[in-house]
Amino acid sequence: MLTTSELIYLKFNAWVCTNFSISISDIEVEDPEDINGSLQIKIGRDRSKPLYETKQGLPLYYLAMWFAYNWWRLNYEEEIEEDGENASFDWEMSHRMTAVGKGCIWPDLVFIPKLDENMMVVIDNANHKSYMLDVEMFKDKVTEFIYDVLLAIPDSERFGSSLHKLWAAVMEDRGDVDMKKQRIAEAVMHKDPEEDL
Repeated sequence: MLTTSELIYLKFNAWVCTNFSISISDIEVEDPEDINGSLQIKIGRDRSKPLYETKQGLPLYYLAMWFAYNWWRLNYEEEIEEDGENASFDWEMSHRMTAVGKGCIWPDLVFIPKLDENMMVVIDNANHKSYMLDVEMFKDKVTEFIYDVLLAIPDSERFGSSLHKLWAAVMEDRGDVDMKKQRIAEAVMHKDPEEDL
């Protein structure tokens, strides 16, 4: 784990990137909410090597659920400090990819939106590197990943899955001007959707 000063340095010295992708392969469907496969994350220039790559067996469904559940906070909640320390545990659970859990070793990537610049900083703790990309690119690629996982669910069971229900609610809020404002306000105040402000 990086120290507070190392994180601050990385956050403000991020390498601007033109490419970000999350791709999956070797999909195995045990049941509608148990979808496993290989994961590749690329950040950098167009032909950069993958930042993170796995072989088979990663629970992709849970990663998609994590992205969907934390959608608003990932994209609109800036980093908070408490008494000079790093961000709170609650913030870490919404922004650090290792929080996905489920018995797997996920890449130690931290996603920090910079609202004033409309950018997303991605900190790679394992390699002490940081990257900056357009937040709309981040949203687009995460959305594509969630749809890829949804499409792996058999047609007859897709619409009843927890992921489909959660993502449908997120998409509905994204499409409603008033609800979108409310969700963004909640995230800015470090709250989950529907949590008291």
